[in-house]
This record gives sequence, structure tokens and C-alpha cells, in this order.
Amino acid sequence: MNKHAKKDDEIYNVGNYVVAYINLIGKREQIAELKKLPKSKNEKIEYIKSIIWVRGVLSGLDTFPDDFVNGEEEIEEDNPEAEVIRNIKNSISCPIRKQRLPDGLMLFVPLYDERKRVSAIEKIYNLLLLCASINLLSFVANCPIRGGIEIGIGCELYKNELYGPVIKDAYDLESKIAQYPRIVVGGKLEDYINRYGDYEISTIDNSYTQKCTELFRKDPDRHKILHYLGKCFRRETEGKIENKYFKEAFTFVKIKHHKYTYDGDNELAERYHRLLKYFERFMRSGI
Repeated sequence: MNKHAKKDDEIYNVGNYVVAYINLIGKREQIAELKKLPKSKNEKIEYIKSIIWVRGVLSGLDTFPDDFVNGEEEIEEDNPEAEVIRNIKNSISCPIRKQRLPDGLMLFVPLYDERKRVSAIEKIYNLLLLCASINLLSFVANCPIRGGIEIGIGCELYKNELYGPVIKDAYDLESKIAQYPRIVVGGKLEDYINRYGDYEISTIDNSYTQKCTELFRKDPDRHKILHYLGKCFRRETEGKIENKYFKEAFTFVKIKHHKYTYDGDNELAERYHRLLKYFERFMRSGI
């Protein structure tokens, strides 16, 4: 029996959640290639190496939110992102829930709060800031991600196990719209944030609402994305994410664009060209 399962007489919480569906680019395809049962000793060794490598990347992504949110987990010295995590691990105080996926991670927050300790807009802001940070730092770690983030109905049947249509909505943004390393913001979430400011809210919540909108940017294809090179993100992570990580991310994008162009991979070259234009504009202007 699942120790986290609810008892028969418990009431399940059904309500609005904001979900970020994050995919490690290329890992879905890499896992799909591991279909053939290895026969020789060498094939078995290579198979295990592939599994261990994918698992290692997923583990790094899986533990990152814990280090970012509360710093409770001890950081291993051989973790290549250890220095980055140390700089930002105490940035957020609002709990963010996580659910591991075969090729990525799902981060989510419930918007209901029976104790009314944290407002819905503060939860959304914290999740947006965390996802934007992962987006930027994934380039530094040489493991680019793409994702989708949306609001909708969900239900936790078990601890940190979310079910409901909101997952599909976030997944559709990741798998059908994002296409390259960026996190696309759903229209329903944008509308929710815009409407939130129409109500009589506290000065603090009004500030969170403003910062949420400043973390968005309209891409050339007219989809809203998390703006990790913008003024708001830089201001909110100042002292936590050093300037060198922005430069390292920029270098990664330039190298990938050159590689795919040289290899004649027109599709990936075009996608990284869009990303390169984003970096060129905001790394030079600083806005």
C-alpha cells in the first residue's frame, strides 16, 4: 500500500494549480532508442552507461528545486552546478512541489491555501522565478530544457502526485509550442494574472502581480515566454546568479548555433538562431 495514499474518509483537494512541465531536450528520444536488449558484454556496458547518464541528468534536475527553494539537501562537491546552486538556493521561501518524469520534471503549486499563509499570486511568482532560473542555468549545465507553464484544474491523490487536465495543458505547451529551449506561458495563466490585479489586493500582492507580468516577454511567434534576460529577473536574482552565468549561457547558445549550422541541420540551426537573437538583443541592451 502506498504510504502516501489518503484514507477512504479523507477529502481530496481539487482546485486550481499552476503547473510547469519541463523536458530535458533530446532525452525523450534518447530513452526511446534504448529498446534493443543488449546481447554482448560491450553492448550491455554501453546500454548501462546511457541509462546512468540520463539518470544522472534527471537527478540533477530533480534535486535542483530543493536546493533552490530551501537548501535542505547537502550539495555534493562533484555536482557541476554546485556553485550555481549555492548562490541561489535560499532565494524562495514558498514551497514548490515536484514530480519526476521519465525525461524531465513537473513543478507545481496549488492556488488554494486553507491557512491563507501565502497568496496565490505569490505562489505563482515563486514558481515563475524558479522556472526562469532553471531555464537559464540549464545552458550553463549543458543540458538545455524546454517547457510549458499553465493554470488549470488538478487533484493530488497522493503526496506530490498531481492528476488532472492542467497537466495536459502544460505538456501541450512544452511538446507542441515551445520547440526549442524556452518555457512558454499559457494564455489562461496570463489572463489569471492580469485579472488578479483588477481586484482589491494588498500592496505586496500588487507588487507580485507586477513582477509576474515583467517576467513575461512576447516572442516573435507571439507566444509569451519566461524572460530570464530581462530587468525583472536580473533584479530579483541579483546576488544569487552571478553575471558570468549569463555569459556562459550566451556562449553555449552561440556554440550550438554554429554547430547545427555547420552540420547542415537546418531545423535546429533555425531554432537556435531565434534563441541567439534573443540573447544578442538582451545581453547587449541589458533590458
